[in-house]
Amino acid sequence: MNDKVVIYSSNTCPYCDMAKDYFRNQGIEYEERNTSEKENRAKLMEMGLRSVPVIFYGDKHVVGFEPTMVEEFLKENGYVARDSQNKNQARKNQEEK
Repeated sequence: MNDKVVIYSSNTCPYCDMAKDYFRNQGIEYEERNTSEKENRAKLMEMGLRSVPVIFYGDKHVVGFEPTMVEEFLKENGYVARDSQNKNQARKNQEEK
């Protein structure tokens, strides 16, 4: 499974800006795919999606942006923050010693 957050956005979408700000402030890495690029717009249209932002995690997606909705979406789809992964690995390494 692709464990990367991908945000399809547009240059004129305030909700896209809010989504990107949210992920930056949460320290969540993401890849932006702007619909001003023809191939990104075509990809969304192939999936029947006509609005942005569209936030993907793995093969699941959510359309729009509202912080609580995005948090639930990520949690339901098994997102684990990199910082949490690093802490868990450090704890596991410590237990093995």
